[in-house]
Amino acid sequence: MVHYGEADVVVTFFTEAIGKVTALARGARKSKRRFAGALESMHTIRVTLDERPGAELASLQEGVVHKPRARMLGDLDRLNAAGQALRWVRAGSPLRTREPAVWAELESLLDRLDDLEDPLPAGTHLAATGLRLLKHFGYGLELDGCARCGKVCDPKRPAYVDATAGGLVCQACGGGRSPLHHLVDPATRARLAAAAAGKDAALHAEDTEIAQKLVDEALASHAGVVV
Repeated sequence: MVHYGEADVVVTFFTEAIGKVTALARGARKSKRRFAGALESMHTIRVTLDERPGAELASLQEGVVHKPRARMLGDLDRLNAAGQALRWVRAGSPLRTREPAVWAELESLLDRLDDLEDPLPAGTHLAATGLRLLKHFGYGLELDGCARCGKVCDPKRPAYVDATAGGLVCQACGGGRSPLHHLVDPATRARLAAAAAGKDAALHAEDTEIAQKLVDEALASHAGVVV
């Protein structure tokens, strides 16, 4: 959300129907009642947009909270995880392109973050979701064989992972010669693959940092956006 003029804000929405879209919310800074919490990023909202031919921005006519997620407001880790996931989606999604798998992934994560009885840490859900988002964006990591030559990696040996190259890079293809090459042991590699396949609980606490770093590096390389 970016301030625009004296009273308006420019808001980027990720929508189920048309993907990412940017709109001008007129008067949003003058009247808190007009959109009544609908511009809080963790909620799912219903919006009415006025899109005029040739206009750079849509105009937000109405925004109503459809699925509130207020329980996470008191937990900084959960809020930070939600914010990071939204930044990933903003970076990886093209404008006005429907992305049903990304939508479902993001909705699922936000629901889990709002469930205060969920036993897994917010960072674990975030890291696993990030790996799956890469797949949905078309940047999924190859963790079984070299992303460059296709050679199958020995599952019992450590291997270098380069998110900018698409996954594992064997030594014959230059593995280990770049600061973006992360040496990952077999057990961690297996857990990352399991999380990318949908098993958040497979990740250990120490896996979340490398997983999130791989997501950041992949998006910076492929989408051209530092998140």
